[in-house]
Amino acid sequence: KWGAPKRLATLIDQKKTHEPSMSITMDEKTLYFVSERDGGYVGNDIYSCTKKEDGNWSEPKNMGPEINTQLDEEAPFIDGDTDEFYFSSQGHNSIGGFDIFRSGSENGQRQTPVNMGFPVNSGSDDIFFTLDSTRTKGYFSSVREGGSGNYDIHEINFIKVADVFLSVKEKI
Repeated sequence: KWGAPKRLATLIDQKKTHEPSMSITMDEKTLYFVSERDGGYVGNDIYSCTKKEDGNWSEPKNMGPEINTQLDEEAPFIDGDTDEFYFSSQGHNSIGGFDIFRSGSENGQRQTPVNMGFPVNSGSDDIFFTLDSTRTKGYFSSVREGGSGNYDIHEINFIKVADVFLSVKEKI
């Protein structure tokens, strides 16, 4: 049963800013959200906060230039098992509009985002990526030809391809 919605802490949900999307880790200890607040780069940036022992959220921290660009970022999603961070960006090396990127983590630091490429990304806006629990299917919104209207939900199936090793002879 769903309960009545509760407003997040004012550190996160500010009255004079716009916070259009968020994601929380499976253990509910880290929150990622998008905001246009002062102190960011330009437009929408992604921030994170952690839950303190008293149950309150820490001060939001901008995820920095590794994730945020001078253009808009949107739709954070964290895979709780792999710590892969997915988000949409108009910056980085976008194919067009918003593209979906993923960033791993090494020693607590986010790695350089990788564009998910075609067929996930297109020349249009591709946004709000999420995975199913088996990581064999992904879902995202996109504005594409043949759709039902504005943003449609698309499903993509991931397959594991066996490693292929090629033997190259040295030219003598």
